[in-house]
Amino acid sequence: MKVHFPRETPRHTVPQRDTANLQVKRQMVAKLEKVRRRRYISPGHVLSLTSFFAVPKGEDDIRMVYDGTASGLNDSMWLPKFRMSTIETHLRFVEPETFMPTWTLESVF
Repeated sequence: MKVHFPRETPRHTVPQRDTANLQVKRQMVAKLEKVRRRRYISPGHVLSLTSFFAVPKGEDDIRMVYDGTASGLNDSMWLPKFRMSTIETHLRFVEPETFMPTWTLESVF
């Protein structure tokens, strides 16, 4: 799914507080390392920080939750919620060097 940025991307640079619980912190570091290995997050210059926190998942695990609200990321991006709910949604996918075939019900049957 393509992410659209109709507004300027945020420049949030205020780091979040460290996690006090060392066991949860170790689990969070392990989850973040997994995300880094998959190249969802890459090393380099950071333009904007995203907050995150852990939610218990069962007895011995956590689920990472990434919060794009605090940094302004959620307000600056647009994701289609439905494939083609409106013509405006459909037209956001039309880009240079793409084409859309025209067909009618009669041409299909």
